[in-house]
Amino acid sequence: MLVVWEPILPTDWERPTTAVLSRVREAGAVQFWDLDHLVAHQISRELDSDPAGPKPHCCTRRGNLWDFAALYPKGALWQAAAPQALFADGPVAYVQPSLASKLAVLLSRKN
Repeated sequence: MLVVWEPILPTDWERPTTAVLSRVREAGAVQFWDLDHLVAHQISRELDSDPAGPKPHCCTRRGNLWDFAALYPKGALWQAAAPQALFADGPVAYVQPSLASKLAVLLSRKN
């Protein structure tokens, strides 16, 4: 799991505090601060350029992708282009059930 925090709301003046980071409890989660929205801009470009891929129904504020969840297949590598997302939507709180369902299907498959 990769969690990218970025300044979107007026209160997002600096990197997330330890209290904010503790909201993500999954072992192995990697979290970082993206002051310049580099990750969001790249994901937006990739979603826009893939006509067959999923399209989020939300998640932009002042031109920046945010509060967004994406699921990629096991072993997916970001190289010259992003891999095709299996799921891409948000806000995270609203799509969590469908994201969890898709993830459960993937985890139940024998690899």
